[in-house]
Amino acid sequence: MPKQSVAPSRPQTNKPVKQISSHMPQQDSRPMKRPARRLFDDEDVKALSMISKMFKYADCDDDDSDMEANFDDIMKEERLSAKIARMEDEEQLRLIEEEEQREQIRK
Repeated sequence: MPKQSVAPSRPQTNKPVKQISSHMPQQDSRPMKRPARRLFDDEDVKALSMISKMFKYADCDDDDSDMEANFDDIMKEERLSAKIARMEDEEQLRLIEEEEQREQIRK
């Protein structure tokens, strides 16, 4: 059975093909290559070690076995958090009441 040609759904336009001349300089729109990273010198290494000592960074301290908490530890922390929240709420309430008293005195 012979194949039938199908009309394209979009009309095709013939675009002129640009001829690139080999003797014309071609513009390169690519970004310039970055210079290679410089390696650390002795001063950099000293500065980095001083910073790590200041902030007590451990180089290879990936041990997280002490990060586990049992139910009692969690409940203790929850009670402490609730106590701190109550104290903060009481302090805020006291400050609001003082501000209201000052407002009443001004009137």
